[in-house]
Amino acid sequence: AALYTYTPHLHGNRLLWSIWNRWFGDGTSGLRFPDGTLIRNEITGAVGLIQGGRFRTILNQSVLESRFNAASIVDLNEYEFAGLRETIPGRPVRFADLSLVRTEDGTTYLLVGSSKRRIASDEAFAKIGFNPEEVEDVKAEDVEDYANGEDVTLDAPYPLGELLQNSQTGGVYYAEGDVKRPLLDRAVLAANFAGRPIAPATPAALAKLTTGEPILFNDGALVKAPGDPSVFVISGGKKRPIPTEDVFLMFGYRWSNVLTASLRMLSLHETGEPLAIEAAPSEPSPTIPIP
Repeated sequence: AALYTYTPHLHGNRLLWSIWNRWFGDGTSGLRFPDGTLIRNEITGAVGLIQGGRFRTILNQSVLESRFNAASIVDLNEYEFAGLRETIPGRPVRFADLSLVRTEDGTTYLLVGSSKRRIASDEAFAKIGFNPEEVEDVKAEDVEDYANGEDVTLDAPYPLGELLQNSQTGGVYYAEGDVKRPLLDRAVLAANFAGRPIAPATPAALAKLTTGEPILFNDGALVKAPGDPSVFVISGGKKRPIPTEDVFLMFGYRWSNVLTASLRMLSLHETGEPLAIEAAPSEPSPTIPIP
């Protein structure tokens, strides 16, 4: 009780709690981070991703920068970071965005975001301008975490995925293959495509593409509605309410990373279970006797 009450430094309570849980609990920090959370060791700079309830080490900086929005990263001390890495280990995240891989059966895939897109033919491979020396031989299990996307064919005008802006209306779309998906809010652009260039497109060119479902927020995004202090974290495609400021801070979130999105945009995400601290100790009363 004395150690928990005496907190002369930032996150002192959480540090004691995490060490206690690691040694005398189930070995973890007691925090169950939602899917999509990027976690960084504040000492070494190592980064991991929580996905499917597992801690997946991100192997290098190029993978981090090409696939994720590092602005939303959560810093943990070495004890908490090691606890997650050791108790819920998952397959490392090893491929940068737009990597080319070939599995044992000779199938070549283009890895785009969280999808693997089969390259349908040698002609399609050559037309896009890929270099055969860039293809990495892997096992099928190495890419089983990727969802199957549309094949890359000769007919696909945007095989690598591209942001397009209607030169007349200003509307922005993400085009992949022959499908364009609208971005209904600037917050989605900031969360999912930070730093990506946007190319102008005429209404006639956009009309040739099939219109798909709107782009949703990626897992891990922190969002709120205008004029409403309630904050949500996107996890598994759902928006999970963060019930209190204490819970928000306990998970290491930063207010500067919260994006404001329209009610229309937020309504596209089903509401999930509130984010909670499992087995968290209550803030002790000042009257608790100290041994």
